[in-house]
Amino acid sequence: MTAQSRWHLQDAPGHFYSGEQARLLLGNRRDHGSPETWFEDERGRLLAVTTDGARASVRLMAGPGDAGERLTATFEVAGRAVAHLIDHGVWPAEVSVEDDR
Repeated sequence: MTAQSRWHLQDAPGHFYSGEQARLLLGNRRDHGSPETWFEDERGRLLAVTTDGARASVRLMAGPGDAGERLTATFEVAGRAVAHLIDHGVWPAEVSVEDDR
């Protein structure tokens, strides 16, 4: 993964998000009852975030049908991990990610 990837909401390709913007968006969507958010980058990779409010599951997929890499953590940790991934192209060192491929 490269830090040059730009991520947008899967259903709204016109606006690209920084890591911090994505983290804030996830919080806003959670607070307004939207438990699932899908981002897509310019190469077609998908980043899915699903939350029950307190915890979140984050899955990074190479594209549709890919089992991907998965992180399950508190919502706050997941949000920081998404921000780091978007800004730096890699998961932060302090999180453990399962490779489901």
